Amino acid sequence: MKYLVFIFILSLSYSPSFAQSVYERILQDIDQNNTSLRALNTQIDALKVQNLTGIYLNNPEVAYSYLWGKPSDLGKQQDLSITQEFDIATLTGKRKTLANSQNKLVELDYNTQRIQILQTAKESIITVIYYNNLIAQLETQQQHAQEIFTLYKKKLALGDATIIEFNRSKVNLANIQGQIAQIHTERERTLGDLKQQNGGIEVAILETEYPLEALPTHFETWYAEIIKRSPILQSLQQEIIVDDQHIAVQKSATLPTISAGFAREKIIYEDFKGVTLGISIPLWQNKNKVKHARLAKIASEERLKDFQTQAFTQLQSLYQKANNDKKTMEIYRSSIDNSSTNRLLKKALDAGEITLLEYTVEQNIYYENYSKSVEAQQNYQLALAKLHEFLL
Repeated sequence: MKYLVFIFILSLSYSPSFAQSVYERILQDIDQNNTSLRALNTQIDALKVQNLTGIYLNNPEVAYSYLWGKPSDLGKQQDLSITQEFDIATLTGKRKTLANSQNKLVELDYNTQRIQILQTAKESIITVIYYNNLIAQLETQQQHAQEIFTLYKKKLALGDATIIEFNRSKVNLANIQGQIAQIHTERERTLGDLKQQNGGIEVAILETEYPLEALPTHFETWYAEIIKRSPILQSLQQEIIVDDQHIAVQKSATLPTISAGFAREKIIYEDFKGVTLGISIPLWQNKNKVKHARLAKIASEERLKDFQTQAFTQLQSLYQKANNDKKTMEIYRSSIDNSSTNRLLKKALDAGEITLLEYTVEQNIYYENYSKSVEAQQNYQLALAKLHEFLL
């Protein structure tokens, strides 16, 4: 357990660029090893191929007939025809353009789900660092509590302490050990979640300090840049592009379909052959398809407007929360940094200036304040992670 204290001391000397790797290192592994992303990537490949299946001309049609005449002196008749149908949407490449746009939309949808998985993992990393910080502090307290327990055990044997004081030192040590065990349980559970997200591969996180990530100073300027990175926004914009191209395909479907081919008819000594031309006039088959495509585009435009409104409001609220969490964190951190309560309390107890009861009460107050400080740091980091999720 004492390794966390050692790591905590080392982490104070880490540079921001080194500490930043705790997110990068683990998220890169999860990006490669996550089984859900692997399955999704395979599904994406299948969808891309499916989108490309309807971009070619219909199959040519070949017909052959062999007819017996009656009476028999009429002879036999053989007919052969080869016909190919040509539609405007395929000839002009509109179907292929639509398929390529649909494939881009599929990629954007994949990126949206990828970011959701990585965001969940990053929040778990933040939580593990939070637990590491608490454990490091509690292990320092446990060391002091163990020394006090050993001291009062000797004092009790010499008659210099009462059984009540000895029991109090024992209970204080047990309480700290219980807190450490409980936090270790939560830490291992969170690491288990990360292991699952990492394709069953163990994840090691020993850091007790968070990588430095600055809160943007001007929300509107930051928002104008970050929203461009949103895969949801990009997907909605791409949906409108797809809808436009779908409208173009449906308009082409209202134009006549041309068929051309070769035909041959052979009867005894007569042999006829030549080209054939045909035209299919879509009077009823494609009715309302263009109207439906236009309405689908209007719906996509409304979804885009709704997202832009909600995204601004949600990110602005989250930005304000992060700013408030930052202020709270700085208040607690200043209080902890400017306080040597932990050391002074131990020194006063050793000198006999305070009783064990007073020491225990003051120690609990100090730890509660420290816990609030660490929790405020965690809340700030979670808010920052949410603000920066489009950068994953």
